[in-house]
Amino acid sequence: MDESYYDYSWYEQLFLLEDDHESHLQNLSIPAVPLSNVSNNSTTFEDRDVPVTAKVMVGIIYVLTGVLCGFVNLVLVFSVAYYKKMQSVTNILIANLALSDFGLAVISLPFSLDYYIVHTRLWRHGKAACAAVNFMQMASLYVSTYSLVVITIDRYLVIIHPRLPRMRRKGFCAVAGLTWMTSVFLAVPAALYSRVIPYSSRDGSYCGQLWPVGQRASYRAYYIAVFVAEFALPVVVMWYCYLRILVRVCNRRVPGQHTATQTDQLARSRLRTVRMLILLTTTHMLCWAPYHVVSLIRDFYPDLLNSFLLNNTTMYIAEGLAMGNSMMNTILYIVINPNIRSYLKAAPRDFYRCCTNRKVKGRSVRRPFRLSSLSLGSYKGSSKRQASVERA
Repeated sequence: MDESYYDYSWYEQLFLLEDDHESHLQNLSIPAVPLSNVSNNSTTFEDRDVPVTAKVMVGIIYVLTGVLCGFVNLVLVFSVAYYKKMQSVTNILIANLALSDFGLAVISLPFSLDYYIVHTRLWRHGKAACAAVNFMQMASLYVSTYSLVVITIDRYLVIIHPRLPRMRRKGFCAVAGLTWMTSVFLAVPAALYSRVIPYSSRDGSYCGQLWPVGQRASYRAYYIAVFVAEFALPVVVMWYCYLRILVRVCNRRVPGQHTATQTDQLARSRLRTVRMLILLTTTHMLCWAPYHVVSLIRDFYPDLLNSFLLNNTTMYIAEGLAMGNSMMNTILYIVINPNIRSYLKAAPRDFYRCCTNRKVKGRSVRRPFRLSSLSLGSYKGSSKRQASVERA
């Protein structure tokens, strides 16, 4: 397609390029980030580069996210798929969230680490990979957000409206599939408008989204819709549900006669569940809020980002925090949920036994151990209570 079809001048304006960049407009090329005035020999690209401290911090976040999400979430998805006892409706939704984080860690993060940290905004992997990475980031973002919303609504209905009939396991599997279908559909523009564009004043190319001439209003409308559908509305829904849950759990009296120790244990179990839910929601909000705020300022009030260095550094940190949300979800599961910790300790040994037995004996392996449910709010108690928790 003809390069004149794209509005490079408007896109450069979003990145606060100076008016002296007429050579960029004539060459119809767009720098990835605001470059210095090429006619001024006293200023170079390196002067506008992101500080090493910011690069190191974001690089550490990317590496930790890739390692933790790549291993822990894979183990979690496998355990829910393999062990029938793990296949509660809540665990299916948690596995859906873990699968999206795993895809982000394996597919998108390696390219982002190479692009932002190793080669300083030089894209070396072609147009197809550029579109795939942008698409995967948006799809994973939507799946993670909507999975958290579905988990929140499910917990809300179970605790606030326990008498309502609950959806069966197949229904929740359908909801998980619908989450993926919706997320893929909403992420299509990220792939459709991805372009690899050469720099004007340095070697290499930039990977980003570039919208056609005359679609400035559409571009802004799209990102407002992303902000509302992915961040603002889900945060409002989740906080409303969790606050209602918190009030109900703290005020609800346990029926029957209980000793002081039993009452204390039940109270701690309730608070542990509520704490995990609130931490997940708070972490999601804190990790993604800077990214959305900076994006909205960049698109609607570019003059506020009056420093090239501030612009680049802020976007680096905001994107690093956003990608780190997947890592924080994984850490919260490990720290708060003892069942996941127990599984991670036993997983290497038991996986080795399963693989060895299958290879030697050529028959299906008896499950080496059983895990209690990863369902939020599970607790130790009588077999009847435990069964009711797993069904939840």
